[in-house]
Amino acid sequence: FDITDGGGAAANLNFTVFVDSSPQAVTGLASNSTLRKYNITGQGNGTRTIRVQATDDAGNIANSSILTIFIDDTAPVPTITAPVNATNTTDTTPEITFNITDNHHSVDLNFTVFVDGSPEAVTGIVNNNTARKYNLSALGNGSHSIRVQGRDPTSNIANSSILTIYVDATAPAVVAPWSPTGTQTNPVATSTPSLGVNTS
Repeated sequence: FDITDGGGAAANLNFTVFVDSSPQAVTGLASNSTLRKYNITGQGNGTRTIRVQATDDAGNIANSSILTIFIDDTAPVPTITAPVNATNTTDTTPEITFNITDNHHSVDLNFTVFVDGSPEAVTGIVNNNTARKYNLSALGNGSHSIRVQGRDPTSNIANSSILTIYVDATAPAVVAPWSPTGTQTNPVATSTPSLGVNTS
């Protein structure tokens, strides 16, 4: 901030910073019409109103306009709700369902889905605590780890727990290694022929 006093020759002007109408413990002097930096003491999450009050040598007092800021150092919470962990599927583009909850923002929560540590090409925006369905890009057979990363408008970032899914789109093979046809030497004993089968 800066304080300008055009009515006197004061080199320094007294100031007090107010947060939510309460004065900060530290006051000080600012040079006339000179930029002054000031660090506000630790504040909790939420909306804060800030103003600067100035006093010149003659006792004249004036206040700045109100500055409103929102403090948010709490990350959103992404959660994958479906499918259950360690799911087996034949679907190579399986669908997941997730939501992101946030302590303040009701809209504009960004998400990115990661598969085996790499981000999917498509990202998006969801509303607070609202279910979102998402189909993964084509996956090969095998185990895959899925996570959802959420970011709120204050740029706090967090990740969901890992979801593991197993994709197997290959049917088992059935092989008959020999045929039961041929000369039957004992009609009584072999009236019900057997068949040897293996699968792989």
